[in-house]
Amino acid sequence: MGKMQQFKREIRSSNGRIFAFDLRNGFGAVLGGLFEKIARGRVHDQEIREIYGLEDEGDREPMHVRIAAGPQMTPSSKPGKYTALVSMHGVALYDLEFQPYCFSTLLLSQIMDQLANDPTVDTIVLDINTPGGHVTGTQEAADAVFKAAKKKTVVGIINPLCASAGYWIGSQCTRLVAVPSADIGSIGVFMCHYDCSAMLADVGLKPTFIYAGEYKTEGNAMEPLSDEARAFYQSEVDQTYDDFLSAVARGRGVSKDIVLQKFGKGRCYGAPMAKRLGMVDEVATIKLALQSVGLTMEMPEEGGRRRRGDEQAPDETAEATVEQVTDEAPTLEERQATDAAALFVSSEGCETITFRQDVEGDKVTVYALDPWPAKALMTTPGVILDSSRYLTAVGDTITIAVENGAAVYTRIGVTLAGDWVCVLAEGSSFTPPTPSQAQIEFEAAERQRRADALRRRLALLSA
Repeated sequence: MGKMQQFKREIRSSNGRIFAFDLRNGFGAVLGGLFEKIARGRVHDQEIREIYGLEDEGDREPMHVRIAAGPQMTPSSKPGKYTALVSMHGVALYDLEFQPYCFSTLLLSQIMDQLANDPTVDTIVLDINTPGGHVTGTQEAADAVFKAAKKKTVVGIINPLCASAGYWIGSQCTRLVAVPSADIGSIGVFMCHYDCSAMLADVGLKPTFIYAGEYKTEGNAMEPLSDEARAFYQSEVDQTYDDFLSAVARGRGVSKDIVLQKFGKGRCYGAPMAKRLGMVDEVATIKLALQSVGLTMEMPEEGGRRRRGDEQAPDETAEATVEQVTDEAPTLEERQATDAAALFVSSEGCETITFRQDVEGDKVTVYALDPWPAKALMTTPGVILDSSRYLTAVGDTITIAVENGAAVYTRIGVTLAGDWVCVLAEGSSFTPPTPSQAQIEFEAAERQRRADALRRRLALLSA
């Protein structure tokens, strides 16, 4: 089963499970409606990708998903030591790693244990952007972060959401830094029971359970929730909430009563308020936050891209042309090593490049929709893993050749999400693309729809 199908299956199985998830702020608010659609089975994979801002990768894991599954190592300020960057992007699930859609709390626990016992690692950075998720596995992940913070410096960078289960985990860091526009908190848990009995009655269905064990069918969706069952589930939620409060109090070094009274009672706070309340230690831009843990925003003149155990930096002179065959490009392992070693740069001022594919029989024609930006943000799977001939990558150079132009980009670094930050080389060409037949038909249909709507409105006004 593909990762996307596993992701949707996990969301559909949420009935009767305890969640620590924020539905009202930032990323969580965007995903709330999506989860409802997934639960009802009324969402396509491409719609999920569009909400997450990703290109269509089919059932293949994007490159930055593979990279995010393990820590990225960068030389620290201490000789022979490394800073490890660990991503927490998307919904917290127990055993499914598919960032940025979701991250595995089980895998996070294992990674933190490994890094805590690695003598070459002196700092661990958690890159956090999550609305929370399943409670299952969250307590263990939080414990692993807390234990690691006893041995190493563990810095959490909230960029820009650390809510619910995410804060349960993030609050265990040695130091918690939030970007100025971050949302933090949502300390609370909930369980949702769906009573579908009225719907079944409408269609003439009445289920009959034959079972042994007094409470075996308790909480099923085909019957109303009994008072006794509700009281039991409330006790489960209350106990989980108490565990949540205790963990945050431990991680932030305050009493549980302070967490209960001052940390929002389930609300999210903006970064400045969270700082005043003691929920985070610092509010800083992503550049300053990275610099505080020894991650520079500038590419060094030489040798700065060296990975642990490497003898020399990657070749910077490689050039790519449209005529080069794909097997001349680096292997997947080499690409991952290069990405894992790349220093992080700001995506400020970057634009994305969008393409259009016109299909006529076996012929596929690709157009660039807009002029080539001087600084581009490229999602790596849409570049270096593309099987078509219009995108070619060798080393840090990306060549794009489409029907209406060509461009060469050079990578200067990667973002925390794993995307490439690239600058445009001289000599590019671009001609505005001709409208596609589908676009022409859509615009005609849209004009007709608006005309029909106007006629109906005028008819109502004149009636």
